[in-house]
Amino acid sequence: MSNASSVPYVFVIVGRKDNPIYEAEWLRGPKREERSHLNQFIIHAALDEVDELKWKNKSMYLGKVDTFNDIHVSSFVTACNFRFMMLHDGRNEDGVRAFFRDAYELALKVCRQGARCQCGIGPCYGSWGRVRALCRR
Repeated sequence: MSNASSVPYVFVIVGRKDNPIYEAEWLRGPKREERSHLNQFIIHAALDEVDELKWKNKSMYLGKVDTFNDIHVSSFVTACNFRFMMLHDGRNEDGVRAFFRDAYELALKVCRQGARCQCGIGPCYGSWGRVRALCRR
């Protein structure tokens, strides 16, 4: 993964019970299907670090929590223990932080509207067209 321009951006919301709630992936350039499983593995491996850091850090934004080759994982933990995870190239940490803040504000709006997932676990993130718009910025 020496070519940082081929690093995908992956945004995942992980629920309280380590269940995936939402996933969005975008890449500037050709998409490689074989990388999808690697991306999921990298994010899953970073969950343990997030679970440790959330008790040590007073901020909801944890920043960069893990690195694999040229791929960075940043995280944001909500008040109700939903983990927002972002796989990225590490060049725009301020942009990742702003993205998490915007996604969290969107999550609060959805929660206030009372939308629920079909499984009843938490807010219905899967139906958000606006999350995709955030990803494109």
